[in-house]
Amino acid sequence: MTSDPDPANPDASLNQLLRRVEELEAAKQYWKRLAFGAITVAVVLLLGLILLTAGAGSVCYSAITRANDAERRTADAQRQAALEATKARLEAQRAAVEEQRLLGIIEALKQVVNDPAPAPEK
Repeated sequence: MTSDPDPANPDASLNQLLRRVEELEAAKQYWKRLAFGAITVAVVLLLGLILLTAGAGSVCYSAITRANDAERRTADAQRQAALEATKARLEAQRAAVEEQRLLGIIEALKQVVNDPAPAPEK
């Protein structure tokens, strides 16, 4: 592309070499800008990936926490229902025992009323 420098005209050779140096400097600046742009894009993508990962982790943690809370509430409700059923059963048993005791007392009182005790001997 460039012709060989003319030994007879040193200024032309010097100008040609200076133009070539300028072209190389321009190419160097172009590649520097391109490399800077590529690094910038890589850093932005890396930060985006980090933020995406953190966001996804947060969403998963939130979903797991909600599921655990729902399971805990269900278990609490089941325990409460079992406790209420046990209380009701014990109350029914207590009422049956109380009824039997009262029936026994009533029966004993009926016997006392119907069978007077013998008079004490003097």
